[in-house]
Amino acid sequence: MIEAYRHEPEHHEWREPKIEEILSVAGFIGPDFLNEILPELIGQGVFWVPDESEPPPGQFAADASEDTTEIVRRAADGMFCADDRKHLAAVGRRQIERGQVLVAMGRKVA
Repeated sequence: MIEAYRHEPEHHEWREPKIEEILSVAGFIGPDFLNEILPELIGQGVFWVPDESEPPPGQFAADASEDTTEIVRRAADGMFCADDRKHLAAVGRRQIERGQVLVAMGRKVA
């Protein structure tokens, strides 16, 4: 499948990908890579769907608190420099992952 997409559309071996094939490749590549390209293309991102295991509440709260502290520390001078932005992108990804865990926990009681 992937070999067919390596050619330019004018090439005789190129073929139009089906949406299922595109999503299959996207699922294999994973959100870490997709979040590098999707925001530029469509202004959206992706995340892993949490599994059934839930983190211990104390660890969950400690991780969230640590990320909040990181944001406050980097905002202390009143601006986010390039280095701050690089680190805060990782913080944002972790916060989104924790948010999805909370959403999954809420679905279990609904």
